[in-house]
Amino acid sequence: MMRQIRAGRSPRSGVNVVDSAALLAALSAIFHRVNAVEDVLIVCRKACLAIEADQVEEIGNVLCRCGVDPLFVQLRELSKVIEGLGGETYLTGDLGDDE
Repeated sequence: MMRQIRAGRSPRSGVNVVDSAALLAALSAIFHRVNAVEDVLIVCRKACLAIEADQVEEIGNVLCRCGVDPLFVQLRELSKVIEGLGGETYLTGDLGDDE
């Protein structure tokens, strides 16, 4: 089970401080779940394209446009946050600003 993210107050500034290790663990878990969903959509799209039916290509394109592409954008954003907290993902080092 994932560690709970705890927030507290910094004794000096009174600002909320989040346990960065717990936050990193939570974000990494989210990254891996989103990545798994992206993989499922990619496999479904490839399966649709392999069938060669008239509407199947359209289904594959919708899966890509509405599923894979937005999920990849989220994975890039999560990866940036995870890296900022000292972690890494398979996208570490491959992140471009080509949005």
